[in-house]
Amino acid sequence: MLGKGTILCVDDESSVLSTTKTILARAGYAVLSATNITEAIEVVRNRTVDVILLDAVPGSEFLIDVAKRSSPDVRVVIHSGAATAVRNVDGCLLKPVSPRELLRAMAEYLDRKSTGSGD
Repeated sequence: MLGKGTILCVDDESSVLSTTKTILARAGYAVLSATNITEAIEVVRNRTVDVILLDAVPGSEFLIDVAKRSSPDVRVVIHSGAATAVRNVDGCLLKPVSPRELLRAMAEYLDRKSTGSGD
């Protein structure tokens, strides 16, 4: 499967961030990364992003609001170790997630973005 689209990965755990970036990049996606909400906000203000894969950390909802204002059709997927209630997201992946499941989910959310359909 060859990915097409730009994914912003946001995670404060460097090992998780590195592994996720590698999996997505090897699949052909353009991958941007941030280790905190401040960095992520800078990215969404300056780059076009199709999907945000976001660890649920303090400030997540603020990032989502900024991203949706910048690009209303951006898809936001929470990538967390526990079930987390965050508003205005398109989906959730519980850690740990297999590379196959990660790639399947990204393809699905990018397809939803390109077709303009919601959940």
